[in-house]
Amino acid sequence: LDSMRVAQASDVSTLSYANDLVPGALAWVDDNGSGLWEVLEKQDVFIDSYSLIQHTPVENTSYGTSIAQSYDNLSALVGAPSSFNDITSTVTGAIYPYLRGPAGVYIEDTMLYLTAPETLGFGNAVGFGYQTWAVAGASLSAAGVGYASVILQSPSTGRFQNSQLLVAPDYDTSAGSFGTSVAISKDERIIYVGAPAEDAV
Repeated sequence: LDSMRVAQASDVSTLSYANDLVPGALAWVDDNGSGLWEVLEKQDVFIDSYSLIQHTPVENTSYGTSIAQSYDNLSALVGAPSSFNDITSTVTGAIYPYLRGPAGVYIEDTMLYLTAPETLGFGNAVGFGYQTWAVAGASLSAAGVGYASVILQSPSTGRFQNSQLLVAPDYDTSAGSFGTSVAISKDERIIYVGAPAEDAV
């Protein structure tokens, strides 16, 4: 029991066996920051409640390369940048959208494809704002110049659609890998798109 005694709570993470502690394990802390001792119990706070899967599993799609969830946990987007596009009959990548249905089960909705010329790797990065707007990258598109797509989830139907195609603001035709990383602010008013080959966002 003495080996589980630490001077302060943050010292638990420095124990050589910290990653092996199971839920229910106790640690005695000499000083909780207020000059008092306390006992801490490890909790199992993360539980795998449900897995997102392709409705019809397809090999070699890179499904799960990126994933994002709405703030209210009612929607999710999963990138599959090596997916075959049934519309253009080429490998362009895709986004698998999910809507949360009865009993908390996520139901796959209609896949999103990007139909811009020379699209490649759509879904390599995805970000969700609050619950209406999202953004997804396609950084290999146009010979590495790259695209990003603004995605709208309709507040009335819950369905997703590509709303706007983004390209590098300077419209530089060099391979900047625009769309390698994406992020959107919680208020859904600002989108950030990374272009690492240009050292730019």
